[in-house]
Amino acid sequence: MRYIFPVILIVNFLLIIDSAFCQRDTCDYEEIPVEIFRTYIERFPNVVIIDTRIASEYKKSHVLGSISAPGKSELYAIADTLDTDQPLMLYCSHDQRSKTAASLLIQKGFCRVYVLSGGVNSWIEHNFPVNQK
Repeated sequence: MRYIFPVILIVNFLLIIDSAFCQRDTCDYEEIPVEIFRTYIERFPNVVIIDTRIASEYKKSHVLGSISAPGKSELYAIADTLDTDQPLMLYCSHDQRSKTAASLLIQKGFCRVYVLSGGVNSWIEHNFPVNQK
């Protein structure tokens, strides 16, 4: 029994190392719950948050610190300024548009792409902060 904790630590360490050296042909985005999405944003200051909703939705309210990318051209313009190792957090209203955008970013070589499960609606339901106008 006393060996279980060290084994768990080693397995977690190997998972972290594996994700740090992801292979481009095996990359896929990860859909994550709102609580984890928020934790990533709070703990990793270099994360880029991308809102894939249309401009009017973004103007109405958006996650603090997010960048608007309502279309493919805006998304690619943002992606072209980033290193492919950059962690990207995407969201839309529910999660369909952000999943499409995540797939496009994976095709461009990004491996650390995360989609907010339930979209910004889930974020708001949890009373997490938004920028409202």
